[in-house]
Amino acid sequence: MKKNTDFDEFLKQLEEALDNIIQEIDEADIPENMPVSINISINLFPVMIPGAGNIGARKPSKTPVDILETNEKVHAIIGIPGMELNNLKIVGSGKMLEIISINPERKVIEKIELPARVNKTGMKAALKNGILEIVFNKSKNARKNAKSQ
Repeated sequence: MKKNTDFDEFLKQLEEALDNIIQEIDEADIPENMPVSINISINLFPVMIPGAGNIGARKPSKTPVDILETNEKVHAIIGIPGMELNNLKIVGSGKMLEIISINPERKVIEKIELPARVNKTGMKAALKNGILEIVFNKSKNARKNAKSQ
């Protein structure tokens, strides 16, 4: 019966820890549209008394990025909530995309490697609901390589 009571105690501690995390998030000055990542690590080593390990809430450390490639274009989709397009500096050159913004609430400096060489001319950027989409035209050589494959 001791194992059941130890496990029940563990579940009680875990529930209390999660309640504390939710309370910390509510009290923190995190904008509602800002994603929050909650990590829970549990050490169940047989000799130790079961207990909650590292439990905490934090802002994501890496900006989410998706890259889509077609024969003619490269699309970069980046999650940057709380930003305005006019506060962003977007530099696309060769196979590198750089996004820089200094916002009172959030600072973003991202360097993203692109799958193909792109042209700066003809680049289009749109920001809606915290999702930045940048569309590049591929360079002539990159388009030739894509068609030959």
